[in-house]
Amino acid sequence: IFETFTEIVAAMSMREQDLPGENNMSKDQGNPDTAQSNRRELVTEIGFDASKLATPQQKHTDITHVVRGEYHAGTADALISDEPGWLLGITVADCVPLLLYDPETGGYGVVHSGWKGSAQNIAGGTVAKMVQEFSVRPENLIAWIGPSAGKESYEVEYDVVSQFNPRYSQPAEDGKWLFDNKSVVCDQLIDSGLAPDKIEISSLDTISNQELHSARRDGDESGRMLVVIGRT
Repeated sequence: IFETFTEIVAAMSMREQDLPGENNMSKDQGNPDTAQSNRRELVTEIGFDASKLATPQQKHTDITHVVRGEYHAGTADALISDEPGWLLGITVADCVPLLLYDPETGGYGVVHSGWKGSAQNIAGGTVAKMVQEFSVRPENLIAWIGPSAGKESYEVEYDVVSQFNPRYSQPAEDGKWLFDNKSVVCDQLIDSGLAPDKIEISSLDTISNQELHSARRDGDESGRMLVVIGRT
C-alpha cells in the first residue's frame, strides 16, 4: 500500500529457516548480540543507518512516543515521527503490527497491538497522537495491518474475548475462543477517521505460516520479527 510513496520504506523480517529462533530480531529473545547483528543487516539492506533505528521497550501498553532529534528507548508500544531519516520499528510474533503514513504532513508511525494493546485501543490512541503532534487529518492516513495470529488459529480464553465486541470471536473447542485481532485494529482505525480503502490487511497468519515467527506455535523458542517504517 506504500508503493506509490517513494519516500517511504516499509519492511518486515521473516523467519527464513526451519528453526524456531532463526533470524530473531528481539534482543530479549535468545542471543542479544545475534539479534543486534540481524537488525543491523536488515536496516543496512533497506538503505538506513543502524543508528537511526528507533525501537521501544514493548510492554503491551497504550503509550506512544514521539521520535524527534534524539531517541532514547523507553517503555512504549508505538512510535511516531515527522522527521525524515528515522526508521521506526517494533518486534512481533503473533501480535498485530501496524504501520501508518500521512503523505500530507509526512508523519509516520509503527504500532504493536497484541490483544492487551487492542483492549486499550493503542491504534486509535496513536492516530490521536499524530493528530495532536503533526496536525494529521485521519482521513489522509495510509495504514498497513501486518501478519499476525489469524482468526482461524488464534485461540484465547473467555477473559480475553469478553473485553471485545462478540463479533470479533467465535467459540472453539475445550471452552476456548478464536479471536480476530486484525479486525479489531482495523475497526479502531476506521472509528478514528481512517478511510477503509486506505487500510491494507495482510492475510498471512503467523501461527500457520512456517516462514513467520509465532510465540503461540513455538513457545519460548520463538524468535521475533522486526517491522519497520522510515521516511527518506
